[in-house]
Amino acid sequence: MKESCRCEIRTMILNIVGIVYTVALKHFAVLAILLVGATITNGTGLPPVTYPISNVSDPQIQSLGRFAVEEYDKRGESYLLFQMVYGGYVEYYPLEYDYTYHLDLTATNCSQSGALGNYNTVVYQLVLIKTNITSFGELKPKQT
Repeated sequence: MKESCRCEIRTMILNIVGIVYTVALKHFAVLAILLVGATITNGTGLPPVTYPISNVSDPQIQSLGRFAVEEYDKRGESYLLFQMVYGGYVEYYPLEYDYTYHLDLTATNCSQSGALGNYNTVVYQLVLIKTNITSFGELKPKQT
């Protein structure tokens, strides 16, 4: 084979390698951006859909409030008796089928002479698999 043919083949191979390298770098940059975006949005690539609870008297919402109080009571810090959920909002992650309920509820604190108090809880529910509370705390009266 002539030396000029070898040079042309070598040049073609180097051009192909350069093109492949450039395309790979562009795809890597896009992949890195997508991974960062997925990390920021809870791994789904989509932000949660957030909406207020419009019907707090819904038995499912009341049941979640009761569940949160029962789970809190299991911790043994104090004994609360669930009364009702009166407000809150929901975060829904469509691709994961999970819900995070931010509930405002009223409960009787049986450990403090039956004092009625307002509490806030966060209940995580992975549909058909599990439900647990991630936080529970007393709401302080707003200063006016």
